[in-house]
Amino acid sequence: MAGGRVNQGAMRVIGWWLAYLALAGAVGMEVDWGRRIRLPLPIMKPTPAARVDYPIQSEFTLLPLEQGFAETTARPMFSPFRRPPPPPPPPAPPKPAMQKGQFVLLGALITKDKSIALLRDVATGKSTRVEQGKEIKGIMVANVLPEKVTLTQYDDSEDLVLKIQSLPRR
Repeated sequence: MAGGRVNQGAMRVIGWWLAYLALAGAVGMEVDWGRRIRLPLPIMKPTPAARVDYPIQSEFTLLPLEQGFAETTARPMFSPFRRPPPPPPPPAPPKPAMQKGQFVLLGALITKDKSIALLRDVATGKSTRVEQGKEIKGIMVANVLPEKVTLTQYDDSEDLVLKIQSLPRR
């Protein structure tokens, strides 16, 4: 204490101690310095037990499997989604038969990139140009050769031959 000055750090510590002692005194007064901590437990008055009779239950039996466990039997235990297997798909409809003779070969054009057939529909008389591998009225143009075209539909096929008409002689 030089020159009568008190260290500020010491004053701060003394202030905290005074606050602590005031708080401890307030808590001590609230709990009556520990005399109210151990209060005697209240004494319970015994009540006489009432007799309760439970009805006897009937003997336990399981329902028949189909009646009581229909949902369990409908869902297979070891199926990943516990659903019955789907029904088998319906049989495929019969394949339509190929109508033969509905086209006439008028000509063929074969290049290194494409093979094209010129076909005439017998019913309408309309001429159509079809590339090899394409379809006309559901019939596939399977092969195009210079004088012959092969048409296929499912397992059936038809060969159209180029008919060359000769000029009459004079």
